[in-house]
Amino acid sequence: MCSAWIIFSERETTMTRQQSLNYLPLVGIALLSLLVVVYLFARKRSSQPGPAVARHSVETPSADVLKYWTADRMSSAKAAPMPEVTTVDQKKSQPRRQPEA
Repeated sequence: MCSAWIIFSERETTMTRQQSLNYLPLVGIALLSLLVVVYLFARKRSSQPGPAVARHSVETPSADVLKYWTADRMSSAKAAPMPEVTTVDQKKSQPRRQPEA
């Protein structure tokens, strides 16, 4: 009876080990999938361009600005200098603009 118990317990241990080994590939696939998802999310997030317009706060009330810019001041105002670009970045595609009529 004792030898039968040993054989039975060895078979049970062997079956338990085989069942736990069957789950290892599933766990590995799940972890690998999670790693790929995190990588793709981080890559997409880092490739997004920054804001096209810089934002800042204005402390001057709008009523004061409207009082300052009278019709005489608007007619004598000069255009602000625009930044000059000497080289074109080849990585970014520049949108085509329609010629003004």
